[in-house]
Amino acid sequence: MPAESFSRRITRNILWNFVGQGWLVLLTFLATPFMIHRLGIELYGIYVLVGILVDYLSFMQFGIVDAAVKYMTERLARGEPSRVQEIFWTAMLSQAGIGFAGALMILSLSAFLADHVFRVPEGLAQEVRLAVTIGAATFPLSMVTGVMTGTLRAIGRFDLLNMTGIAWGTLQTGAAVVMLWSGLSLSAILFSNLCMQLLCLVTLGALAGRLLPVTVPPAWSAAEMKQLLRFGGFITVSGFAGPILTNIEKMFLSAIHAVSALTYYYVPFALVSRLAVIPSSFSSVLFPAYSHFQGKSDMEANRSLHLRSTLYLLYLFGAPLLFFLFFGHEFLAWWIGSDFAERSTGILTILSGAALVNASAYPSITLLNGTGRPHIPAAFHVIETVLYLPVCYGLIVTHGLAGAASAWFLRVFLDMLLLHLASCRTLGQSLLKWYGDLLSRGLPPLLACGLTLWGIRELQFEMLAPAHVIGCLLVALFYGYTFWMKILDGKARESILGQTRGVGG
Repeated sequence: MPAESFSRRITRNILWNFVGQGWLVLLTFLATPFMIHRLGIELYGIYVLVGILVDYLSFMQFGIVDAAVKYMTERLARGEPSRVQEIFWTAMLSQAGIGFAGALMILSLSAFLADHVFRVPEGLAQEVRLAVTIGAATFPLSMVTGVMTGTLRAIGRFDLLNMTGIAWGTLQTGAAVVMLWSGLSLSAILFSNLCMQLLCLVTLGALAGRLLPVTVPPAWSAAEMKQLLRFGGFITVSGFAGPILTNIEKMFLSAIHAVSALTYYYVPFALVSRLAVIPSSFSSVLFPAYSHFQGKSDMEANRSLHLRSTLYLLYLFGAPLLFFLFFGHEFLAWWIGSDFAERSTGILTILSGAALVNASAYPSITLLNGTGRPHIPAAFHVIETVLYLPVCYGLIVTHGLAGAASAWFLRVFLDMLLLHLASCRTLGQSLLKWYGDLLSRGLPPLLACGLTLWGIRELQFEMLAPAHVIGCLLVALFYGYTFWMKILDGKARESILGQTRGVGG
């Protein structure tokens, strides 16, 4: 594929990811206040814990999905349909088996978690057991769904992947809101989510079967499984450590303090985490792109892609985080309530800075994995886990919610430095020069927007006062103009315009 055509394909896929994931973020933003008020602080905390538990066990993928994406992409490029079938079915059968094993593990732990780990009021213990049981049933579905989404990624059909996500994500959120409005229980909502995930899986399976040369019966291959595990082994280390690094502070909070404290922490955490739609939209596309240029031994293309993607991410991610930095209290008071804002504003401020730091590392870890070096981030994650657990526990014991947020900030800052250093060494360039290139282009407009927002805040307008809204819109327009004219290069602008014209035509 010509370089220009490949560049346009990368841009198109990133835009589709923005649309699909951005829509789901908007739905979550609109539904969260209603769900908190209807469920209450404790039940919403349980809802969060069930999701964390299922997400944590995703390390049991053993890196097979990422490995399948890599090798299916290569086999499709070489015109080897029989090998694609073997990879697909080997990944599918392995994930289904592991998923059922994980479900049994969750079921066996449900009573122990409800009675001895999560600090919940006595009257809610039975609700926790039932919620965890339903969560166990969703686990094998999520494992198999990972293979289906990975297949569409390997084919490059991010349009179909995101349209499917939009459709079923909208139905799932809408069903939860309607059920809460009707007075149904948390368990009913979780069961509804389970049904929606099953239907989404069926849809993705139909798409994969239509687009891939997949035959029935399944074709298991021990040789392909060995290859998938060999590549996925180091990703498994990251997959095991990653959920610990991402979620252990929430577990500590619910165990040391109470499940209600988790809600005051999780809502601002989820708010900034939902903005990960921006880096994740890049990384899922960058992974096969880095592999493509690595296969062509085009180091210069990967250098350029790494710098530009990091710069774009920092600038795109910086806009909402600057807003939270200066107007976090006003926003939370308007979104959830003034009492909630009093307890969570400081947490939102710390986590906003941490999220910006974390986002800047996405292109680097994707580069290392995409160029066949998954052992490097795996080693970093092991080191970080050993350091993070005692620091996180100690800060939560002494400083509560603020301690949890501070621990997460320190962890992602260390992770960012290590990944930036490793990626620059992989590309044969100086880390300091790379930072200089980033800051020289991205820092001046960020500072200008930050100072302007600070000035607007000092005028102390009401959140929805016309002067406040107009001021923020003007800052957003300036920010967007600067991004388009100063941050994006000519090829990127031309590619985006080409895609939008294609949609319009």
